Amino acid sequence: MREGGRIVDVPGSSLDLINVSGLDENTIAGDRELMRVARELSSWVDRTRSRPSTSMFDRTTFTPSDNPYDQMRSARAALHDDIVGGVAEITEAFAFQGLRWQSEDHDQSDLFNQINRDLNLDEVVRKMWRDVYAYSQYYAGSMWGWRDYRVRGVTSSGAPRRKTYRVWCPIEIRTLDPTKIIPLSPNPFGPDLLGWMADESEWTRWDAVKDGTYDDPLMTQFFTEKYVPSMADRASFATMGVNPDRIFVLNPSSVWRFTLTRPDYERFPDLRMRSIFKLLDLKQQLIDADRAMLVGAANYILLLRKGTDAQPGKQDEVDALRRNYNFLARLPVIISDHRLEVDIVAPKTDFVLQQGRYDLIDNRILMRLLGTLSPGAKGQRNETNVTISKAVARNMENRRHMIRRDLERNFARAVYFHPRNVDQFEEGDEPSLVFVPRNISLDLDQAFIQAVLSLREHQEISRESILEHFGFDQATEAQRRETEEEMYDDIFETIIPFGGGQPGVNQPGQPGQKPATPGQNGRDGGGRPAGSAAGNDNGDGGDE
Repeated sequence: MREGGRIVDVPGSSLDLINVSGLDENTIAGDRELMRVARELSSWVDRTRSRPSTSMFDRTTFTPSDNPYDQMRSARAALHDDIVGGVAEITEAFAFQGLRWQSEDHDQSDLFNQINRDLNLDEVVRKMWRDVYAYSQYYAGSMWGWRDYRVRGVTSSGAPRRKTYRVWCPIEIRTLDPTKIIPLSPNPFGPDLLGWMADESEWTRWDAVKDGTYDDPLMTQFFTEKYVPSMADRASFATMGVNPDRIFVLNPSSVWRFTLTRPDYERFPDLRMRSIFKLLDLKQQLIDADRAMLVGAANYILLLRKGTDAQPGKQDEVDALRRNYNFLARLPVIISDHRLEVDIVAPKTDFVLQQGRYDLIDNRILMRLLGTLSPGAKGQRNETNVTISKAVARNMENRRHMIRRDLERNFARAVYFHPRNVDQFEEGDEPSLVFVPRNISLDLDQAFIQAVLSLREHQEISRESILEHFGFDQATEAQRRETEEEMYDDIFETIIPFGGGQPGVNQPGQPGQKPATPGQNGRDGGGRPAGSAAGNDNGDGGDE
């Protein structure tokens, strides 16, 4: 910097780069051109220091320590990757089209489905799926309250149903940030005790809540007490960067967690996403390398040379070219003699953005996320798309099944057996959760579809099961069938399956029409296979 008309060297400044030439500092201060270069270098150094490093040693994002919270933050960052984020969205779309509760008691099924509607449980399970995908676990918190419901539908006589329920049930279910919750001392023979890492405002507010001078229903319902850690806990928390003196114990009846397969003596499950961190690191380094090449090609160096070996340029010619460079650079044409050469110095981009290099890494990431051991028919065991699709679907069904069991235990059974809901439900009819589609299918296996249709034809499975397999809801389809029959069948004259005719034409049961002959086309008059038992309203076989 300038002080008293002379240049004062600042360690680490751009002048350090200029002074290596051996020039005197006052000489530099007196040359306007050198001072302009110094200012440009100083600005460049400042910009370079302010930008995050992208060197091969900068691998903090996807090379976390053994701290589980650092790994969770890296897993959250991995969701921004195109392959990781795309698989998360696709698997979520295939796993969940809808869900509902079913029970032997129709009224109880309708009650829980109304609770499902008010909670928007479809959205909740998608959030849970995303947390399981990223963190191999999720934490859920529920707020409870009284709700009044009236059973929907009509009676056999056509009158509206009038049965009502007043139940104590969840009115909100939210997923919680796993980086704010710490599992406390694991106890294989006790409940899963969880702690909330409170900030300073929450910690001071708790005393006011306990004294009754401040009303906070959330803290009252979710927190039970301040946690007093043992010496072992303090040492363990210190390695994870957790403050042991600011932890609340979470209410087990309001907050619970679900994990993928985890030993009971471990605090955290194995983070499945961790296995692709090295691949994501390689992908990031590949992107940075290609970016450096492209930036270098865009910020090229323009080299002007005056003269040849036979006719070298004179010093006044070189000085004139340097003085006029800024003006000449703005013109599309430079006029000179044959001794002037203009070259563009830039790195070659022949091997930049090669698809094969990215495909190699992306395929391995995709294989791990989908749970396959080979990307396709090129595998060592000659896997096909059908076998790989079945493996991926089975993996997704397994995770979805465990989420289903968790919701049945912490939601449905918690409502069903809650002390405040005594005498509301009949014993033994607690509802179960059903996902639509019931089976996740990623391929079109004609043989399997024909087998399912054959089972339905022989009345081995219900109509509801086959509709769920294809992603349809029986109640919705029944309502649509009634609407079609009343309003549109006479217009479209749709052919009735197995009837061999049109609506109202040669159909059994129509006035003035001849009943269908039993056994015709291998079926009885009701469109069922000949010799089969009569079906009930649910599509199941009747008593023999």
